[in-house]
Amino acid sequence: MAWPPLALLLLWLPDCVPLGGPSKVTGTVGGSLTLQCHYGEEFKDNDKMWCKKSLVHCKDIVKTRGSEGEVRRGRMSISDHPANLSFTVTMERLTLEDAGSYECRVDTPWHEGFDPFLEVEVAVQPDSTPATSGTLASVTTAKTWTTTSRAQAALSTSLATERATPGPSSQDLDHGQGPGPLVINVHLLLLVLKVLLLLSMLSAVLWVNRPQRSSRSR
Repeated sequence: MAWPPLALLLLWLPDCVPLGGPSKVTGTVGGSLTLQCHYGEEFKDNDKMWCKKSLVHCKDIVKTRGSEGEVRRGRMSISDHPANLSFTVTMERLTLEDAGSYECRVDTPWHEGFDPFLEVEVAVQPDSTPATSGTLASVTTAKTWTTTSRAQAALSTSLATERATPGPSSQDLDHGQGPGPLVINVHLLLLVLKVLLLLSMLSAVLWVNRPQRSSRSR
């Protein structure tokens, strides 16, 4: 007796044992998320995969190969842990396009029935960091740059002024030259004025005392 196709399908269904794990995970744009799926002892040696569902099938993204530890493909990685009967999936540098329906799946031969799987809904939220933080950082950086530029300009002007101001030459220092002629002339003029003032005062004293001596002699 021939088995109808529906009966064959029903024979396969009991072998389709769902995997254990989360039904939904959430991440943030730019961040990463990790989930763990559990399988039965009978699937210990089978390949494990992470795929994204579409209308027609589930497209493989990353898949283990035999006893390999971690397998990476782009921003996705998968690691099988037979000792714990589980495998781990990691999604890095998340984008909004990563949101959707995925499956943890165990790859089995076609004659063993449907592949055991677990459907997981991945949600990706926008980055919650306030935009004002970036603006404030930009303003602070601009102010710091302006202050630094002004300080550098002032320092450059000061150095240029010092370089432009002539100092005593090494030749003058070696010969021990003293003050210039103008300074000497000023000192001599003051000395002459002091002498003249002293002589004037002396003459005045003598003039005052002279009549007094004449009156006494009479």
